[in-house]
Amino acid sequence: MKIAILQSNGFPGEKQRNLEYIEKYASHAAQQGADMLITAELFISGYHLDARTFHTLSEPVHGASILQLQNIAQKYAIAIVTGWPERDGEAMYNSAVLIDKNAKVLLH
Repeated sequence: MKIAILQSNGFPGEKQRNLEYIEKYASHAAQQGADMLITAELFISGYHLDARTFHTLSEPVHGASILQLQNIAQKYAIAIVTGWPERDGEAMYNSAVLIDKNAKVLLH
């Protein structure tokens, strides 16, 4: 298995911009023969956020960001591991997700 690592802070507080960044690197990694792309912790939201911003950017495991990642994984036939602020009811978590190249969420 060939693994690509996206070591970047991304753009704190800019979820859509970070998702676009993941797509750019997923495309590049797949072209280079990678089977999986792994990003940094909380990459979707950015890491250094205050509690209010963290809460605002949080979403459930089947939220819009994960759905977008599933589409990216399937489009480029590459597994993706990344982190995001997960909301489950009133609880919030610093979570990670593994999406396979067929867009299936395997772990979170």
